[in-house]
Formats: sequence, structure tokens, C-alpha cells
Amino acid sequence: TIEDIALQMTPGIGVKGAVHLLGIFGDARGIFAAAPEELAMKAALREDIIRNIVHRKGFAAAEKELGYCRRNSISAIASTDPEFPALLREIPDYPHVLYLKGNAAALSARCVAMVGTRACTPYGTQSAEKIAYGLAKQGALVVSGAARGIDSAAHRGALRAGGVTVAVLGNGLDVVYPEENAGLYRDIAATGALLSEYPPGTAAEGWHFPIRNRIISGLCLATVVVEAPLERSGALITANTALEQGRDVFAVPGPIDASASRGCNRLIADGAGL
Repeated sequence: TIEDIALQMTPGIGVKGAVHLLGIFGDARGIFAAAPEELAMKAALREDIIRNIVHRKGFAAAEKELGYCRRNSISAIASTDPEFPALLREIPDYPHVLYLKGNAAALSARCVAMVGTRACTPYGTQSAEKIAYGLAKQGALVVSGAARGIDSAAHRGALRAGGVTVAVLGNGLDVVYPEENAGLYRDIAATGALLSEYPPGTAAEGWHFPIRNRIISGLCLATVVVEAPLERSGALITANTALEQGRDVFAVPGPIDASASRGCNRLIADGAGL
């Protein structure tokens, strides 16, 4: 509904603020229907945030966003909707709205995340494709981030198996990043889904990707790390997020002198499943 999108767009609330308010008032309509005194007493909000809610500061942007989504076959799924993935709702900082292009029913499948470095080796590419292919053949839904390298290989492996795969993006669904993955975007959306907490039109900013990683692991029963260096690794961020969420982590071992496998080998030494 427009209230759900407006909640995301109300200045000062943010992801954790939305989760806090939803826990008190039940849904977005209940939040916007609350009196200022209730927002102050029950939710302990600052006066400026209360004014933003009461004066519906996010509604104009939300109305524009909702119209764009309807014209471009993009669904907006709220955390209070039955289609919202149950596993994702269990994490403490779940997004209240997910934008989706493709098949919403795919989100009810048993999901496994596959992540790894963009600067992967041929060994990593082959491993990601083979493992994703095998998982898809066994009926799992492979979730990744549609980035260069391991992510793209995982999506390709699942598609080659005739399976369904989901890409969680760090940008709006109408923004293709990287540009060479335009065809992969189309193939994923044809049977699975493209997902993002960022509204359409949002550019691919570097700081978006570590934030979206909690969604990749949060959707899934387990996360598989294929190749990851020890330094500045988004895949290791996802692995750590999965552990914090109480999910299983697996890693693909690599040669002892391969820098791209140092993160995976460290994960295994620390107790990750092979």
C-alpha cells in the first residue's frame, strides 16, 4: 500500500525505526493513524520524526514511486504481506518493503545463498556453476547478488539446471549493474525474481552492497562462500551476517597459495562446513 512505501520514505525513520514502529503498531496504516501522543509515549520518537509522520512527509514520494512500479511491472511487497519471505522476517533489521520484478512465488522456496569475489579465478567460476547447478537440480533456489564473478556464475549454474534463482540488488530494479548483466537480469526475472530494498531509480552506490548482504543471507537457510580474499571481502561480510542470523555457513576450499581462497580457507578453519 502507499502507507508501506511512505513509511520507508518518511525522513528520520530508517530500517530499524520502521521495525521498531511495526512492532508497536502492527502495520504502516496503524503507524500513520496513531496520534502524536501515542507516537511519543509508546514509541519514544523525537518530535521532528513525529511531525514527519503526522504531516505525511513521505506520501508524495510514495505516490510517485507506486505509480512508477505499476507502469513497469514492479511489485512492492511489505513485511506484513503474506508473500513476504518468512525467513527474512526473522532477522532483526528486515526491510519493510521489497521491490520485486519476476515471480513472487519463488520466494517461498528453500533458498541457499551463494556469494564470492568479483575477481574470481577459473576454479572459482567453475565451482560456483557446478555447485549452483547441483543445488538447483535438487530443488533449492539459489540466491546471489548478480555482481560480476562468483555471483553471476552461481546464477548461470542454477539457470542452466532449469532451476529458479533470485538476485538481490544493491540498486533499483530498473538500474542494470554491471551493465553486461542485462541479459542475466532478464533470464533471472523470467522464472525467478530480482529483489531490492532500494526504490526504482536508485543508483548502484558502493555502500549499498554491504547493507543488502543481510537480505541475501536472511532469505536463506544457508550461505555458501565460493571464493573470497581476506581483505575487503563482501562475501565474508555476508558470511558473518549469516552467522549473526543463526544460519549455516559453508565454504569451498581452495589452494593454500591462492589469495582468492584465503577467506574461504579461514572460514573452514573457524568451523564453516565444507
